[in-house]
Amino acid sequence: MRVSSLLLCIALAGSGHALLLDRVAALETTVASQLTMLLDLQSRLTALEQTMGAEKQTTEVLHGTVAALGRQMIAFEHRTAERVRSQGQSGLTLVRSYNQGTDPFYTTSFSQQGAAAIHNHANTHHTVGIGEFGAVLNGVQFTTRHNDYSLAEADDTISAAEYISTWPPRAKAIEHPPVPPSVLNAGNVTAQMKEMREYFRAFHEQDDKHRDYKPYFPAIMCYLEGTWTEASNEVAEPFASERHHIDAETWAELNEKTAYLANNGQKNNEENLPILPTTVRDMRKPESGNTFEPVLAQWFYRVSCKKLKDDLPTSRFRVRNDLHMQMAEAKPVTRETLGNTARAVFDVDPTPSASWRPNRSFPKGKTRYEFMDELMSEISGFSGPNAFLKDASFGSVTGTYNDGEPMNTARYSRYYSLLEADAMGRRQRKRAFNDMLFAAQTTHSKVSPQSVCAKLPDPKMGDDNDAERTNYCKVVHSYDECSALRSWNASEVTGGASSAKCAWKVNKCEYQKCWTQRWSYAIPLEVVYLTPLGSWNPYNINYHANPSSPEYREVRNNRHGIPARPFNGTRQDTFYRTPTAFFGDLDEIDDADTSGGSTMVLDKDGNSHAVRASGTFIQLPPMGDLKNVRQRYPIFPVHEHGSTMYKEIKAMEELIMGRHSEHVTQIIAETRDTEFGVELELSGGGHTHHLHITPGEMALFRAGTRTGISKMTLEANGHQHFLAVRYDREAAPGKEWRLESCNMGGVAFRCSARNGECTERTDSPFCCDSKCPDGHILLHPLS
Repeated sequence: MRVSSLLLCIALAGSGHALLLDRVAALETTVASQLTMLLDLQSRLTALEQTMGAEKQTTEVLHGTVAALGRQMIAFEHRTAERVRSQGQSGLTLVRSYNQGTDPFYTTSFSQQGAAAIHNHANTHHTVGIGEFGAVLNGVQFTTRHNDYSLAEADDTISAAEYISTWPPRAKAIEHPPVPPSVLNAGNVTAQMKEMREYFRAFHEQDDKHRDYKPYFPAIMCYLEGTWTEASNEVAEPFASERHHIDAETWAELNEKTAYLANNGQKNNEENLPILPTTVRDMRKPESGNTFEPVLAQWFYRVSCKKLKDDLPTSRFRVRNDLHMQMAEAKPVTRETLGNTARAVFDVDPTPSASWRPNRSFPKGKTRYEFMDELMSEISGFSGPNAFLKDASFGSVTGTYNDGEPMNTARYSRYYSLLEADAMGRRQRKRAFNDMLFAAQTTHSKVSPQSVCAKLPDPKMGDDNDAERTNYCKVVHSYDECSALRSWNASEVTGGASSAKCAWKVNKCEYQKCWTQRWSYAIPLEVVYLTPLGSWNPYNINYHANPSSPEYREVRNNRHGIPARPFNGTRQDTFYRTPTAFFGDLDEIDDADTSGGSTMVLDKDGNSHAVRASGTFIQLPPMGDLKNVRQRYPIFPVHEHGSTMYKEIKAMEELIMGRHSEHVTQIIAETRDTEFGVELELSGGGHTHHLHITPGEMALFRAGTRTGISKMTLEANGHQHFLAVRYDREAAPGKEWRLESCNMGGVAFRCSARNGECTERTDSPFCCDSKCPDGHILLHPLS
């Protein structure tokens, strides 16, 4: 029994062992399968790591290529700007052309009908007319939109912190000067006009003994300003304009439109597309990651103004000697005659205020810090008029040119000084390599920064902690250790630096200070004199300033400023308050001018009055016997004037003409009629027309073989006139020409026998003896 039980146990044990062996075998098979899978996975992982390593290497190569291309683009932009700088100075280049000519001087340069395309918008309250032009600022070449800027200046009622909190920064309107009390107290409108003219006479003649005109004719410096700004998708409107704005919402749209129009040579009808460059400004490493990303910047410009603190005598201005401008029209003109046109550009007497005297001759020769530097130092950059900034680049504080005191670099400057002498032993210096550039520093975050890190050239320029930091950096001897060391931010460093760090330089760890700065650039554009006409309101005509008010809309609601439909008051773009009788009847012919002639406007009581524009003119219309009273003086530099070729030409001109200018003027006056013909002006009727008499026709008149001619005028105010004119070579100068008859284009008119008025006819080539149907009556030659 016991044996049987033992055998049974052995049998059962053998069976369990076999089962266990089976299970072990199955487990071994499973493990082997999983091991095979693991080995396969490991193989795949190894292959994937190899692929990822290759991709990582490829990615690193691509990042390196992008970084290299970015640095190359930065270098290319710098090289291009240097090339532009070497070809000329900061200044205007060209205005839009509408013609060509048989000689180069007939084609458009920086002046067409007006220097920098200036024109009248005197019918507006604060707008100054100026069209498109090209310019260069610090080597950046660009083209503006049609500008028509507002008379506004940087807002000095807010702090520097508030000023840099918006973009573009806030501006405030420059208000018109008050009316002299003696004008207001003169009595009726006629008496007020008489007294007001005397203030204009005193201003024109610069005679403050006749009337104390200076408080009522302040000088406004208007300037062109530009800077690189941090890139964004949206295009910021650079400055206020009642008439124009950039016709693009994004930079991509702007670039696309300007490229398209450049391709076919057409222009934007509203002249609202500037050509503004975009560039790679820097390659910046993000806070996380080891790659470098390109930092884009976009060019921003604006036209702004500043009311000067002191009176600016008009005797400071002299018509610039631009011979091609004297030759640019149908016949040459003298410099004096050119000075009474919109085409003239003026030089400013460079004599500093401390040594300038009235009625002195215009100086000649080299200058350094001059009067223009005094004027531009009143103008702030993009940090505003209440900011005070210092430039301590490389540890040396920038000082004023004359006395070396710390300079407020938030204002525009061209000359400066440093305590340390340069390689030539100079301490007084001029900005840029060879330019007329004015520059101002700013802390505005929208302005694109430039940074540099360098070892201090002189330990004496550092702060108290620089020596300790220098030793701190010296103790390590590898790139990785040097890079791992701490840096110091702006709150921990002094001397004008923005930060400091340890940097690996040629097998050693070096202590460096870093400077980050933002700058803008500017050139003077024109001086505008405001007048009391902007405030004078002898007829008590309402002015409506709010564009959303019903009164504002009612000013022009189906009204045209004519007797049957007078304007109901005035507003920004309908600024007519000066009695028509104050002026004569002469207007500009530039198609862009909107000033108009006599206009009918209702006063507060509903009475209609004949008035003229009260805004800013280039040259005011005649006031009785007072003529050629100028309000705007273009003074901009010209880019090409900085080139060696231009300097050589001007030197040759000086040698040939400099000592014989009176003789040249006499030659021009005596020969220009037969050499170039005569330009006649038909005036009266609220606008003017021009009639050109050719040199051949003029020769016949001078010889006496011809006494009359019939010709068509140039178009103005939407029409032309067909004139019959008579020439009397025995008459006094200026009286040789007489209007015999006139018609409206191809429509013939004749005079009614009953009342002398013109009535439409088609059976007579001429009519209206000495008068055109629309009121022209005077025919005279232009100087």
